[in-house]
Amino acid sequence: PNLNPNPNPNIDAAQYEQKPNEIFPPEIAASTDRPDGVIWSRKTKTVVWIELTSPWEENMTTWHYKKMFNYNQIKIDAEARGWEVYPLYVEVACRGYVGKTFDYVKRVLGFTKAEARQLKQTMEYTALLCSYTIFNHRYTREWQEKAPLDVSQR
Repeated sequence: PNLNPNPNPNIDAAQYEQKPNEIFPPEIAASTDRPDGVIWSRKTKTVVWIELTSPWEENMTTWHYKKMFNYNQIKIDAEARGWEVYPLYVEVACRGYVGKTFDYVKRVLGFTKAEARQLKQTMEYTALLCSYTIFNHRYTREWQEKAPLDVSQR
């Protein structure tokens, strides 16, 4: 597998003080943990982070609480520094089921009903396609590098 932490040079957004392999933004909270995605505004002192988990359906609740526990200290520290915190935990099961936590995510991020429906369908399809690919390659010792999956034109 490609272990390059920044395969897309566009993600390195130095003009916004973002760097590859950077830990959690230090002005928000001191942490070596880093959620999958972080959006913040210094002006409004608001931070939103997104953490994605793809468990087996029967383990969704367990993994949801594990993720909440993992990032709880960041939330406490950020709020102590005056930040408004919106931790978003998204569970998309390996067989395509999108957890109920998505309802909160779509409200916080301000998606319309149509946008949320399309995003949910795309997440379901992507999870199924990825699980199918993993299943088909279960006996492959080394995977060849491939282009990122584009499900926008399905």
